[in-house]
Amino acid sequence: MKTVQYNPGDGAFAFASSKEYGIEITPVDVCSVGELAQAMSTYHDSLSPWAHYLSALLLDQKTELAIPSQNGHAFGSFAVLQAQPDSRLKRLTAVFMASRNALRVLYKRVPISQIFAHHGDGVRQYGEYLAEFCNTQPSLKSRLEAHECDAQLLANSEPTVPFTHTSALFADLVAAQDWALLCEQSQRHVDSPNPAITIQAKRMLALGLAHSEEPAEKTAATALYRALTEGASAEATDVGNLATLLLETGSMDEAKATVLSGIEKFTSERAGYFFQIGQKIVEVTGDRTFRIQLEVALAQRGKRD
Repeated sequence: MKTVQYNPGDGAFAFASSKEYGIEITPVDVCSVGELAQAMSTYHDSLSPWAHYLSALLLDQKTELAIPSQNGHAFGSFAVLQAQPDSRLKRLTAVFMASRNALRVLYKRVPISQIFAHHGDGVRQYGEYLAEFCNTQPSLKSRLEAHECDAQLLANSEPTVPFTHTSALFADLVAAQDWALLCEQSQRHVDSPNPAITIQAKRMLALGLAHSEEPAEKTAATALYRALTEGASAEATDVGNLATLLLETGSMDEAKATVLSGIEKFTSERAGYFFQIGQKIVEVTGDRTFRIQLEVALAQRGKRD
């Protein structure tokens, strides 16, 4: 920030002072150390030897950075490094640490590979300089290897079921019927590397779009539900919601077929759920033949179970 002073006597502006402030962004969601390390190694081979350590630094899981000293190097916090005299390592470290903001803003919006492609120069240059530094300071290499080992252990101890808070967030938004925010949050997770979270996010996005008054968004919800019902992880509510959407949009024949397929696919415990949706179709269309089809399907389902 620059402070500029105006002198009314001569009508001129005079430069007064300048000061820099770091801006740290609070992330909505963060990736794991292991996930970031893998993407970092793929981005540039030179980062592989300490990819877990560098990832832990960017994710604030580790805080010890290399700092120049009279005897070669030491390790300390970023605040300690910032208080040191100007040096190439200090400048490169500052750019490296600034990469945290790109991760915090873009994670879940774009793939990590693209984040590195557009904002990874600072990470690469920092890693390359550490490699140069190690050539003249063998003891630094040993310290970095120890930090890398610690970071790998940290990655291995990360939860095996990630993003549990994301699932809780989805549940809270559904309970609050905040469909707009549900769409916004679920869109951030549809490209998750975790398949379970990806499916859940698509399901929540479809649910949010289905409650929209916009025809285009209902069409998008229908497409999502179709994809979900064709997958191995399909749930009865996916089929039921698809049938309900088709009923709302006037696709009666597909709605009928969807209800009958739901009765066929899921156990008799869910048959009543599909029968209720089928009854709505009968009420709207007056199709007695379809009512008979429903009753036959229910009877056959009961015999199989």
